[in-house]
Amino acid sequence: MGGIAGHVIAKRIDRSKAVASNTAFTQRRLAQRLSPPRLIEDLRPYFHGTHAQQGFVDAWVRIAHRNDWDRAQDHWELFVKYVMSTEQYALLDRHECLRQAQNTAKMALRFAALTGQCLVCERRR
Repeated sequence: MGGIAGHVIAKRIDRSKAVASNTAFTQRRLAQRLSPPRLIEDLRPYFHGTHAQQGFVDAWVRIAHRNDWDRAQDHWELFVKYVMSTEQYALLDRHECLRQAQNTAKMALRFAALTGQCLVCERRR
């Protein structure tokens, strides 16, 4: 367990060093500083949402998780969290990072879910 923690800490330190100093110390706008971070979206409202949202929930919950809403929501949040912690999103502010990570996750997970696979379930096996 200590090896895993050491690896995660080392990756975080490496990623923070990779950020250029001229972008690391830029001041955020007042609205960015005052607004609290948003939460990862709940999938239940997608059931009655737009056609694209309904298609995603149909594939992700019904096909990949066999109608287990709790497990689907848990795996959705885990995947979005992992996408947000990658290097590509390090320079974005927290709101833009969450928005882009959720959009990327929807595209990646829908394709896998239509084949009956959940990337998180596969990784945990």
